[in-house]
Amino acid sequence: MKAILIICANNLKDDNFPTYQQINFLKKHCASTGLDVVKICSIDKDEPKEFDHLINLISQQKEKVAVCCSALDLLDHNVSEQQGGILYEKALNDEIELQIVVEDFTINKQFSAEDKIRLHIAIVYVRKIQEVASNWNTP
Repeated sequence: MKAILIICANNLKDDNFPTYQQINFLKKHCASTGLDVVKICSIDKDEPKEFDHLINLISQQKEKVAVCCSALDLLDHNVSEQQGGILYEKALNDEIELQIVVEDFTINKQFSAEDKIRLHIAIVYVRKIQEVASNWNTP
């Protein structure tokens, strides 16, 4: 299967996972799982054209592709809820396979109810951590 890598350009404030590390991490993941990287896309919630480019790239593929992101917190921080919903629906409709590597989520049409609950809990947890972290950085 071919893979499109999502690199989160507007990284978290402390920049614990810079873009070059995201790229290396995702390339190793793809190599170990037999995915062939066809494109690396940068996304940023403040730049909707980047997300539109990703969706156009997905629709241009002749076969289903894996869309890989390194971590849920990076994805949640860099896409709007609507954009995340688009990726999620495409995965559930078997148009893509959405892989969130660190948390070991592979979202596709076989995504079970238990996995959906686990994903929801992870999203709530990530958002709470981001909220607490932003409060620490506020004077």
